[in-house]
Amino acid sequence: MIKTDAIVLEKHSYMGRDNYVTRVQFNVNGVTRECDLNTYSILWKKGKKIKIYYNPDKY
Repeated sequence: MIKTDAIVLEKHSYMGRDNYVTRVQFNVNGVTRECDLNTYSILWKKGKKIKIYYNPDKY
């Protein structure tokens, strides 16, 4: 696992349900990536920097 900073891009509903996920962007080894976190917090506003763990074996 690689600990890195991510920037919150948006929140969106998952499969049209009431469950929300958080879309983030982060950089690992010079490569910019985006992914959905399976969680959401009202404290995570667009543009906020958060810490995440990235698993390069299971992107």
